[in-house]
Amino acid sequence: MARGDSRYRTVHNLYDTYHKVAVNRKYYSYRLDALKQWNTAIEIVIAVGVSSSVGTLALWQAGIGKAAWGLLGGVISILAIVKPFLQLPKQVERYSRLFVGNNEATFELKKLVDEVQEHRGLPPEIETKFAAALERLRQIEVDEDPLQNKRLMARFENEVNAEVSVKKLWLPRKAGE
Repeated sequence: MARGDSRYRTVHNLYDTYHKVAVNRKYYSYRLDALKQWNTAIEIVIAVGVSSSVGTLALWQAGIGKAAWGLLGGVISILAIVKPFLQLPKQVERYSRLFVGNNEATFELKKLVDEVQEHRGLPPEIETKFAAALERLRQIEVDEDPLQNKRLMARFENEVNAEVSVKKLWLPRKAGE
């Protein structure tokens, strides 16, 4: 295999990996925020439901208010029962790890991409740093969503494509060019 082909593939792989983690960073940031909001909302609904002072308000004592309070009480009971099975705090922790890992990798790989652009080449130390970054990424990929939301991924792909112009990135020549 010609050295030019190897350098081309390595630089291309660096760019692809940078793009992937930049998309994942946005995806897991979004998922983490959404999950935290759901967790907070459920906690508030349960807290309001178990508060005896809310139940004594005149609003809930007659007519529609009485029926609504009964329905709300049922929903609150179901949420209180189901919440431990949802394991939202565990999911928040997992999404936090994924976001932090992809965030760190995005900045690390961006630095390597910038170095390749600056040198218009692939110094050995960049290859070494890239190999180390790939190993760290393998460790966090274990926790990734097996089925990522395709609509969200497409949205974040478009955002990253707008931020990082692939056409402006330097690539070494392929062997024979």
